[in-house]
Amino acid sequence: MPPDKSPKLYDLKKTAFWFFVAAMLLFISLTAMILQDSIRQWKGWQRKFMAYKKEQVETKLTDARKHLDTAKITELKADLEKAGQDLASKRGEIRKAEEELGEIKLAYTTRNMEYQTLKQFQDSDRYFLEEAGKHGEAEKASEYTRAMEERGGKLAALKQELEQLEFRRDAKQGEVDGFSGHEKELSKEMTRLTQEVDLLENQEEKLTPNLVSAILNAPMLDFLKPT
Repeated sequence: MPPDKSPKLYDLKKTAFWFFVAAMLLFISLTAMILQDSIRQWKGWQRKFMAYKKEQVETKLTDARKHLDTAKITELKADLEKAGQDLASKRGEIRKAEEELGEIKLAYTTRNMEYQTLKQFQDSDRYFLEEAGKHGEAEKASEYTRAMEERGGKLAALKQELEQLEFRRDAKQGEVDGFSGHEKELSKEMTRLTQEVDLLENQEEKLTPNLVSAILNAPMLDFLKPT
């Protein structure tokens, strides 16, 4: 059979060849750009500056550690451990107090919703009472007055109950907070003593090279998050 000489839109071999050439040119160009980017003068200064900053932080950290009140910190750690043990031993009491606090809060929320609803009706009737008075509608005014007087007694009783619930809620909240109050004070004191060292250690960790920082500082990628 004679070869097919019908016209074709493209030649597969030639297309593959030119595609390979284009890919190689792109690869070479990209490699050259990366190499050029990696040897920029400011990149060297950037590395020196980061090393200088890390050295400064390490010096400050060494000095801060020397001035730590290690005896006080050791004492606080022991007190914290004891406070944690005491807290664990009172787990049952704490749970009971928290449940009681939850019940009081629920009762307060329920009564407060009732109070607010009645107050809205009271405010609404007060408006209509004034309107009835303006228009000389004595019968309507009398109805609104009776309804408001009856509702006023309920509002007064609910307000008194809310005040009592609020007092009980605050007292019970104080009881719950009191269980962990000593431990919180110790933790606060520990934080105060070690905050400078903790801050410097955090800075040192950020300045220490790692995989993430290496990727972010890599050529062609350092614009994403300059350091």
